Amino acid sequence: MGKIGKFVIFISMPFILLMFFVNLMMSTAFLRLEYGVPWFPKDSYGFNQTDRLNFGSTVIDYITSSADRSLLDDLRDQNGYPIFIAREVDHLVDVKNVLISLNQAYLVVTIIAVFFLSSSVFRKSDEWRTALRGGAIFTLLLLVAIGAFAMTSFWTFFEKFHAIFFEGDSWIFYNTDAIIRLFPLRLWQDAVLYLVGAVILTCLGIIFWLKPKS
Repeated sequence: MGKIGKFVIFISMPFILLMFFVNLMMSTAFLRLEYGVPWFPKDSYGFNQTDRLNFGSTVIDYITSSADRSLLDDLRDQNGYPIFIAREVDHLVDVKNVLISLNQAYLVVTIIAVFFLSSSVFRKSDEWRTALRGGAIFTLLLLVAIGAFAMTSFWTFFEKFHAIFFEGDSWIFYNTDAIIRLFPLRLWQDAVLYLVGAVILTCLGIIFWLKPKS
């Protein structure tokens, strides 16, 4: 594997693990879980749990499929009014494009990481164990730092995260906008908590599994 291979595994593991769990969470099952917990805020402007699940699931379907924006443009409530204004749909289009780009990078990085790991296994070298364990430790430390920052100042974390991927204030909406009513700040707080927790547990499992033999 060599130093280059170890470095690639070490650096790529946080991204690979995060993207793996991000894709798992981009589902109706996650929305159903969130909307059903007792601490999740009610919508003050009329959406009940069924509305949220129906409209939220449509957003997830759009983002994770090949559907075009008409799926969201044509979404209507029971009175025939559009659920989203054009600016909201524009943002969701941006979200989809960002996710596509991240998944493309995720695929490339994963293929490269698997190549280096496989070469080590085929040569019957234990370097893959050292690389994976080191990557897990690095990921664990990184995620603990990010998690601590997110918990102490979530809005700042949320704002800086969006500034990386979206231009200006294109991601900021009013509390009365459907995108906020379906995906309030509490959902993102929980999502970060679940995501960081899942990655940390995975890293701990890898570290324990690959601990040096005495």
